[in-house]
Amino acid sequence: MDFYGIVGSLLTVGLISGGSAIIFKKSKDFLKKNGQDVGENNPSSSDYDKLKLLFDHTQKEAKLGVWDWDLNTNTLTWSDEVYNIFDQPKIITPSIEVIRAIIFEDELEDYDNAIKDAIKGGYPRRIQYRIKTRNHFIKHISEKREVIKDAAGVPIRVIGTIQDISKQTQTTNYLFKTKSNYKLLTQTLPVGIYRSNKKGDVLFVNQTMVEMFGYNSEEEMMHHKCGTYYSNENYRDNLIAQLETDGMLIDYKIKFKRKDGTEFIATENSQIEGDEIHGVIQDVTERNAIEEEKNVLISTLQRQNDDLERFAHIISHNLRIPLVNLMGLTQIIDESNLNSDNKEILDLMRQSTNNLDMIIKDLNKTVSIRDKKHKHYQQVNLQECLSTVEQELEEVIILSQARIETNFEETDEILSIPGFLNNIFLQVIDNSIKFKHKDRSPVINVRYESDELEHRFAIEDNGMGINMTAYKDRLFKLYEKLHPQIEGRGVGLYMAYNHINALKGKITLESQLDHGTTVFISIPKETQL
Repeated sequence: MDFYGIVGSLLTVGLISGGSAIIFKKSKDFLKKNGQDVGENNPSSSDYDKLKLLFDHTQKEAKLGVWDWDLNTNTLTWSDEVYNIFDQPKIITPSIEVIRAIIFEDELEDYDNAIKDAIKGGYPRRIQYRIKTRNHFIKHISEKREVIKDAAGVPIRVIGTIQDISKQTQTTNYLFKTKSNYKLLTQTLPVGIYRSNKKGDVLFVNQTMVEMFGYNSEEEMMHHKCGTYYSNENYRDNLIAQLETDGMLIDYKIKFKRKDGTEFIATENSQIEGDEIHGVIQDVTERNAIEEEKNVLISTLQRQNDDLERFAHIISHNLRIPLVNLMGLTQIIDESNLNSDNKEILDLMRQSTNNLDMIIKDLNKTVSIRDKKHKHYQQVNLQECLSTVEQELEEVIILSQARIETNFEETDEILSIPGFLNNIFLQVIDNSIKFKHKDRSPVINVRYESDELEHRFAIEDNGMGINMTAYKDRLFKLYEKLHPQIEGRGVGLYMAYNHINALKGKITLESQLDHGTTVFISIPKETQL
């Protein structure tokens, strides 16, 4: 029988797949293309060699070997690819025992039974087993055999194929493991996961989705159309229309309907691929209620804050007029007709009205900060800003012999509200001078650095320091005097805090008694109020 006959026989009994036959055909075409005629009628010896080369090439491409077992002579013949698959040298004589020696022990019984079945004329079946090669590689083998019988029905020959399916097995195992991991993931995630087609057939749902919609099983839920699960069927039509436009939807808020008819709000993340829609659904009913409650609370707080600001305006402006009148009256009173007691009372009145005037001025400054927080930002040169502060504090700087050092460059600028930044530096540096150490002149070091997100300042002095244990929670409160023995009203840090807060910045403070204080200020970049 020529090689075409062998291939035909193998195809007839199903030992070579159609895919391998295609490879055989392509190999034949390859030889023809290279000028090697492979005649099929009356092949010569040269034709036989060419056909053998063709068949060997086919087997190599498909990793498919062919064997022939003559039962009368008990002779087993292997093609070259069988030797390659079994990793055996061609000097050995092929035998069943050679194969059994490399098969995994726990799979030998199935291999032996398959041989017995084949010899008895049983229905041909494909078996799979593992072998360990001489180089200690493990291969997965697929083998199929067919018994040839004589006219009397006696088995005389067994032909078969073996194929190295290691890569296919690895791929199958990987896909199975991936599928198992996917199933585990979908069944344990606390969100509903589904897959459907555009017609509305549900192809997959996870257990969380079943529980979310109040059904008893995945099968029950998959029995219904997708539109059943939306509180309005038009919602799904709108979702699909948007998916076909955008391809993907993130946090798409929509209202769904449970099996018992109750509705709930959820977000859906969906993606469309051809005819299929993959979606993740999360019940946000509770979160949505919390957000609504938060919005109501914010609205209430905003309204109360506006009321407080209006009240502060009334106090700071409307009370100032009668106070100024009262202060004026105390100044024009004729003291010549007053006895000593009345003069003392008048002095106390003047002192009280002056104190009240300062309080209203402080309140007015605080209200002014809130009024001006919506001013437009502009570029502020840091050197020029600090120079303005030094001019305002010129007298106290000279009297205290204070020295102000800085690392500002001529080109250092930040986007801010000029008046706010000036007042921040003014209040902090004025405090550094006011609370200087009794044994040394003030040295104030103003450092600046920035990154992509914020501007940072550190204003360090060598003053008397603050008892942080006692005053840590009172640093930025109005009228908190941390050093009662020194003249002051306790408004400096409070004013700086309010300006920084209006700029959405942060202020912190580190201090040690008798060593000094460092004030840290950070202001976010590109902030528009």
